[in-house]
Amino acid sequence: MTHYSPEDQDLVNFIRQHHSVVPPASPDLELQILQQVKALSREPQPSKWGFWQIPSLVGAGFLVSLASYFIFVPRNYSTIELTCLDDFIQSNWQGAINQNFGNETWNVIESIND
Repeated sequence: MTHYSPEDQDLVNFIRQHHSVVPPASPDLELQILQQVKALSREPQPSKWGFWQIPSLVGAGFLVSLASYFIFVPRNYSTIELTCLDDFIQSNWQGAINQNFGNETWNVIESIND
């Protein structure tokens, strides 16, 4: 039996006096529950994957591979585009090397290059 603290004794007495009466269980309650469970149980359903989905998957794989080819494979650039890119890189590289930012490291690098 649980022992309650003296502060809770009034509450315990109140609940004992005013508790509801539990109705008696029906004798065939277990049988009723089992019949309801059996009525609700379902037969195992067949798999939702069918033969008709294989061509869809093959088509989707083809489209993904085709799209990834055009996204990830670089295109061939013309000679004019490559020349412009080369000139751009050289001009920006020279500008980054020749700028003096007031840093001693840049002064050392410039003195070594001279």
